[in-house]
Amino acid sequence: MDDKMYSFKEVMEMTKVSERTLRRYLKDGLLHGIKVGGTWRFTEEHLKEFFDTKTFTSDIAKQASEDVKQFLRHNYDDKDDDRSCAIFDFNNPDQETLSQIKHVVMTKTRKYKGFKMKMHPNDDYIRVVLIGNFDFICDMTNALHAIKTNAHA
Repeated sequence: MDDKMYSFKEVMEMTKVSERTLRRYLKDGLLHGIKVGGTWRFTEEHLKEFFDTKTFTSDIAKQASEDVKQFLRHNYDDKDDDRSCAIFDFNNPDQETLSQIKHVVMTKTRKYKGFKMKMHPNDDYIRVVLIGNFDFICDMTNALHAIKTNAHA
């Protein structure tokens, strides 16, 4: 397992959740982390556990639905940049596939700015909603496709 620690700001960027909401998740025990020098740090394991909570999953599903509606209405901040939207459903993913998807989401989202990404697991599938520039969508699509291909190999 990667020993990478994520900062509070990185988790905010990755999840597109406000600082106030993340602090509430910490207070409520939904998100776990470690204080290092007075600042919160999070491991991949902390984040994977957090992504599996019903509260976070429900919040993300609601926000993803709203993000797609706004995209379809052409209602987003940077209209100078070409945009794309993609929705991926992985049906009945095993634990290894789920772990790989979470890892890709955590690592790839650090590379891009100005995108929206939501991942929400359900009982029998995991949905990944992506909105961003073409490079982001292509990179994420290729990474998710590789996971899907390896899962069926």
